[in-house]
Amino acid sequence: GTQLAAGQVAFQHDGTETTSASFQVNVEDGNEDSSSPSNSTFNFTVTADNDAPVLSGAGGTLAYTENDGSKVIDADLTITDVDDTNLESATITISSGFQSSEDVFAFTNANGITGSWNASTGVLTLSGSATKAHYESALESVTYQNTSENPNTTSRTISWLINDGTDSSSAVTSSISLTATNDAPLGLDGAISLLEDEVYSFELSDFPLNDPDGPEDTLTNIKLVDMPDRGHLMLDDKPLESVYTINFEDSSLSNWQTLGDVDIASTDSQSHGAGVGFDELVAGSSYVLLSTSSG
Repeated sequence: GTQLAAGQVAFQHDGTETTSASFQVNVEDGNEDSSSPSNSTFNFTVTADNDAPVLSGAGGTLAYTENDGSKVIDADLTITDVDDTNLESATITISSGFQSSEDVFAFTNANGITGSWNASTGVLTLSGSATKAHYESALESVTYQNTSENPNTTSRTISWLINDGTDSSSAVTSSISLTATNDAPLGLDGAISLLEDEVYSFELSDFPLNDPDGPEDTLTNIKLVDMPDRGHLMLDDKPLESVYTINFEDSSLSNWQTLGDVDIASTDSQSHGAGVGFDELVAGSSYVLLSTSSG
C-alpha cells in the first residue's frame, strides 16, 4: 500500500500495435484464513499512435563524368514502417550544390507512383499510394543527368524523404561527385567576297569560334587543313605552300581579337575554298572565297 500511495506503481505500454492491455491483481490484509484472495483485472484501452516510416541504406557516392547520360543515384535504399503497409509520397532533393541549368532528375512512372521534377528548386516529388516495396524500387530507379558541356564540378548532396500519409521519415543523404572532360573547340562555315586580284587580310571575326568548355579554356592554334586551288594564302607576306598551323601567344578565347597577317589573294572570279580546322580532333570549317571582277 505504501508504494501505491507514493505513486511508484505504473503501467507502460510495450509499443506494439495493439488496442488493449490488461493485468490482474489481488489484495491481501495479512490475516487471511484458508481462503485465497480473489483476483481483480485492470483493463486498458490503447489508442494507437502513428510511427514514422524509416529510410536507410543511403550514404553512397555516385561518380558522374560529363556526358555520362542518366545514371541511377543510389540502389541500396531500404524502407521499413511498423504500422503501415503503404506509403503515400517521397521527395528527392538536391539539397547542396544544385545547378538549375544543368542538373536533372528523372523517374519513370510505375506501380501507381508518379514523379514530378521541379527544375527551379531541384526537387523530384513521387506521389501515389503504393506498397513499401514498390516505393523502395521507385527510389532506387531515380536517375541523375548533367546536361552541361562545361559542368560545375561542385559535389551534389541528395536528400531522401518518405511519407506514410501522416509522418515523414528522417532525411538520409547520398552524394554525387562530378568530373568534367575537355570538349573540342567548334567552328562554322564562313564566306568572304572580294574583287579580282584583291588581297584580303583575315581577322579573327571571320572565324566563328566556340569552345563548349567556356572562355576560361585555352585555344592554342588554328590549323589550315587545305589550300585554295586559285590564289594564295600568305603569312607575313610569304605564300603558304602546304598545311600550316598558326600558333597564338595570347590564346585565351576571351582575349582573341585578330588573327594576324594571314592574307589571301584571288586571281579570278571563281569560288574556291580553303579548309580551316582548330585541331585534329575537330571537323574543319570551310571558308569559301568569293571574288568578283573589277571591270
